[in-house]
Amino acid sequence: MGPKQTAKAVPTQTAILNGERSGLFDDGKGAAGFAGAVAFLDHVRGLADPLVEGVLLPCRIETLGLELLKATAQVSVERNVLVRLHSLQGLLERRLIMDGHGVTPLELIDQVGLLNGRLLIPHATYTDRNPAVHGEDRGDLARLADSGASIVHCPLTSMRYGSTLDSFAAYKAAGVNIALGTDSFPPDLIRGIDAGVQLAKILAGDTGAGDVAGYFDAATLGGARALRRPDLGRLEPGAQADMVAFSLDDVRDGVRDDPFRTLLLNGTARQAVLSVVAGRTIMQDGKIDGVNLGFWRSRGQELFDKMRSAYSLRDASRRTSGELFPPVYAREER
Repeated sequence: MGPKQTAKAVPTQTAILNGERSGLFDDGKGAAGFAGAVAFLDHVRGLADPLVEGVLLPCRIETLGLELLKATAQVSVERNVLVRLHSLQGLLERRLIMDGHGVTPLELIDQVGLLNGRLLIPHATYTDRNPAVHGEDRGDLARLADSGASIVHCPLTSMRYGSTLDSFAAYKAAGVNIALGTDSFPPDLIRGIDAGVQLAKILAGDTGAGDVAGYFDAATLGGARALRRPDLGRLEPGAQADMVAFSLDDVRDGVRDDPFRTLLLNGTARQAVLSVVAGRTIMQDGKIDGVNLGFWRSRGQELFDKMRSAYSLRDASRRTSGELFPPVYAREER
């Protein structure tokens, strides 16, 4: 695919063309993947399990062409299912979309019919107000807010990639629904909230800018709104009785101030001692009955090692996994 051509399916690899990154697309794999996703929606609906619901999860907007984007929007409407689409998350993505389609990623999302209350956008850090884009609000936040779409803010992941939301307060003031996500390991929302609060202070140059309550709301109420589930995110009559409890009784937690602030400043999600889903206790005293955590940790390591070795196939320079994931300190081979 040249820089001016329109993508039609999921790219199977990245290419360097004329010194710039582009994509090579495989229409067959894209169509097959989409058909599999639709079939999975049917499978999930057949389960009739109130705790399991099907969604459409295309990966990144720059890996999808117009046909797949429009088909995803159409199925979302027909089946009334959510769509999660990674977008507005990088300058390379923005360049590829503008080169291929002549519009910004947000404009493309709108044109294909995805910009609505069923859409969840992980990250959404590169809107027009981002300093690397225009550095001023030219309407992107209002467009997001008016559409009813939700963004999934992942402060810990963004920070690891050297970026952040600019800013939590601005998106919130514009009326954009913000749900808190992880998108990385550890899936620790407490660490994520802490990272987001501290980054907000740095961005604003103001120690009072960290909106602790806003971040906790994003982790609960914002997530519930994104899922279109008013029975989640709160404890009140008619809600699902989903809750998690954290312990603050360890000497390493320090002295107690406000419980939310104490947990945020001194703790992590590892201090969770109780988890209840729809009134059913799932985890108590840090243990989940019937789940062999040691086995799943070992299995997870196997899958990670497999994924790590496959990164060479996705790397434009075909570097080895050792080159892509170098040790912190160089190790001398003997």
